[in-house]
Amino acid sequence: MEYDSIHEELVQILNETGRQINIIEAQIDVELQLDFFEQIENNKDVELDFYKAENQLFDDIVTIEEKKILLVQLSISSNVQAYKLIKRFHETKPQNLFGWTTLALQHSQINLESDLLDEKQLFISTGLGGDKDSLRYFFANRLKLKTEFTDSQKKIIRNEFKYVFNKHQSKIEEYYFDECYFVFVALIPIAESINTIIQQAIVETNNFGNFLDIEYLVTNVKKLGKSDIDNYFKKKTV
Repeated sequence: MEYDSIHEELVQILNETGRQINIIEAQIDVELQLDFFEQIENNKDVELDFYKAENQLFDDIVTIEEKKILLVQLSISSNVQAYKLIKRFHETKPQNLFGWTTLALQHSQINLESDLLDEKQLFISTGLGGDKDSLRYFFANRLKLKTEFTDSQKKIIRNEFKYVFNKHQSKIEEYYFDECYFVFVALIPIAESINTIIQQAIVETNNFGNFLDIEYLVTNVKKLGKSDIDNYFKKKTV
């Protein structure tokens, strides 16, 4: 539910600036993303030797850490050749560097587009990624009585959540039931409020028996396992 204030700020920025949105589609670990953007800051004033970078990037003797810096420097350069080089390297699916290379490729593309359009663009990146103008979210909820779901309850949840999410131009990509929990992964447009959608879906579902807890877990950092979900709801009952 803490997403409300962050979401409002983001929508306000988009409305005020009218800037182009660029969402990283891939699901990349948040810590890796933070490391990448820290290196962007550290290397923004470094002068790139393109031909040296090209040779070193495909050299097996060059370490992974050194290649990370090369990719960062290439991504900063508003240069078509640099973008093509990153893309060529990315297509080799480099072991231990695929997520980093994905970030570099996206960052390079945005820099090129910013120069061509002569305007800064908004770069949005989360652990679960997204698609076009939508972000991906992981959501979990449970029964009020902490019992297992009946077949009837499962059907009601599937139908009502699908109805509400569709009404808000949102797409449920996957879902599953695990004892007393159920989980959804969904794409939701930035313009829509994730909490509003989930709360409406819970209300609609509870019209058919009032069996869902009003407390829920939602994140766009990563997909969570059963132990993480257990710990979250245990804290909510303390």
